[in-house]
Amino acid sequence: TVQRGAYFEASVDQRTRVNILRAARGVIFDRNGNELALSVPSTTVYADPRDITDIPGVARALSVALAYTPEQEAKLLAALSKPGSKFSYIARGLTKENAQTLLGLGLPGVYSYKEPSRQVEGGVAQAVIGKTDPDGVGTSGLEKQFNNLLIGADGKSIREVDKNGRSIAGVGKTTVTPVPGDDLVLTIDKTVQY
Repeated sequence: TVQRGAYFEASVDQRTRVNILRAARGVIFDRNGNELALSVPSTTVYADPRDITDIPGVARALSVALAYTPEQEAKLLAALSKPGSKFSYIARGLTKENAQTLLGLGLPGVYSYKEPSRQVEGGVAQAVIGKTDPDGVGTSGLEKQFNNLLIGADGKSIREVDKNGRSIAGVGKTTVTPVPGDDLVLTIDKTVQY
């Protein structure tokens, strides 16, 4: 076959879906073992525009469910309509119930995955602990200084799908398990700091 390599790559790209499985960030403890910052489970809802047949309809339904303004709806529609797009965030850091509200609409091309979300306990020593961005990367304080220790290694899930986005039966699913980050114990006493 002429130009077999290019056609083969296009077919693999068309039928495979790769999902990144986020690793849990390490916990930050005070000197007595009390949690100061930890990762809690949350759900991210996203869309694969290749699997959506009615992009304006899906954008409208999601906008109503999320109580979007007309400007936010237009931005979502533009993101879903972008040529060649394979992935677009709908909402991140949702509770299981809120995510189920969106998924319960039964919209084609709208999916979800679990990811950890960072939470600082009671605001104690928040300026020292710092913050992380939505992707779990430390942006300030100890979260930034010890980012390489806390971050862990993400995993991966690969599956093959048919033209409607359904998993193909009998085709193996490759999964690399995420490795959680290491914990950090501080000399701070949570009670005294409070």
